[in-house]
Amino acid sequence: MPWHALTAAFLWIFAAQVATVALRLVALLARWRAHRQPPTMGATRLAEHRRKPRVSILVPLKGEAAVAGQLLSALRAMEYPEALLDIKLVLEAGDTRTLAAIERAGMPPTVEVVTVPRGTVETKPRAMNYALPFCKGEIVGIYDAEDRPDPGQIRAVVDHLMEADPKVGCVQGYLDFYNPEDNWLSRWFTIDYANWFRIVLLGIQRLGFPIPLGGTTVFFRRRALEEVGCWDAHNVTEDADLGMRLARHGYRCEMIATTTEEEACADSRRRWIRQRSRWLKGYAITWATHMRRPDRLWRDLGPLGFVGFQVLFLGGLTSCLALPVLWVAFLLGIAGVPVAESVPRGLGAALFAILTLGTAVDWLGSAIALVETGRARIVPWILGLPVYGLLGSVAAYRAIAEIFYKPFHWHKTHHSGLRRPHADIG
Repeated sequence: MPWHALTAAFLWIFAAQVATVALRLVALLARWRAHRQPPTMGATRLAEHRRKPRVSILVPLKGEAAVAGQLLSALRAMEYPEALLDIKLVLEAGDTRTLAAIERAGMPPTVEVVTVPRGTVETKPRAMNYALPFCKGEIVGIYDAEDRPDPGQIRAVVDHLMEADPKVGCVQGYLDFYNPEDNWLSRWFTIDYANWFRIVLLGIQRLGFPIPLGGTTVFFRRRALEEVGCWDAHNVTEDADLGMRLARHGYRCEMIATTTEEEACADSRRRWIRQRSRWLKGYAITWATHMRRPDRLWRDLGPLGFVGFQVLFLGGLTSCLALPVLWVAFLLGIAGVPVAESVPRGLGAALFAILTLGTAVDWLGSAIALVETGRARIVPWILGLPVYGLLGSVAAYRAIAEIFYKPFHWHKTHHSGLRRPHADIG
């Protein structure tokens, strides 16, 4: 019986790997086939002559005194009419150090502090839900404390949404890092982000799958945001969950070619693992939440969206959890340990083949994305992605454990404020 269970487990792992690799491969092929068409001059003039909407920006802050000055400098640089810009710095009650740092840096007239009262949970989505009624804009965007957005980003977002179908409920920009050269972990993290935002998410959009949003550089039509009930205060990946709820209400998210640079979590493996475990824990909770009624999810997303949801959340989590199991099985097979021989030879060969193909697809996608961002110098580091994947597996097992003993705990990512962004934003 244990051997049958082992075979069943490997079959499940194989199916998840096939689905995940297929998604990334199709995303890569879709990118090659897509023809980017810049907006026509007529469309640009039309957007320019329309009334510009007011834009609200929420910046949730907690323990961010170190980066407050850099944050305010970045916000001052935004190229959008001041009269139409409404920026809310959202602070937790009692965070006197961050408040003092903000006051020392000096707030421009477009910026206001909103203080969130203490509650049973202190999460980013709860803070944003509290601050949203204070916002005055028709469009609501999110930045993180360490973000360095392209100064023309808000104007680009507004132009895109003014020309888009009303069912485009939000747009997601690219995220990149301004400290990729700090160490080996920051290089791999940069590669990871480049591939995800510039290859995978664009492919997901073109396939018609619902997009799991990022937690920053995402802008919503306010009416769409309020229609779906805003953010889930208990979900530690409120962004990915919100992307699914928007899709279930018939809205689409579109990627927009504008970049925000932020600080890679590279101080220690422990901090990186805590951050990644929060993301994976949120993915698991999001999957379980939406799968409470699979029949309703099928009706809301349609067959294609439903399959995409399973691949993104369940398939992605399975891949992370399975990686060390596959490595152990591979090493046992080399050593001739009998347990490895219990897996049918054909299944073992198929797993090896899909893992090899998946690695090649990741390497190719990562290389393309790095060249596009002007970071070809770190392309050789893609060869270490299998090791980086094992760190993700550690985070995945920690995430599963936390679901049972602290499901709503938010691992705060600390930012040093010591690194300086590059002058170019690509």
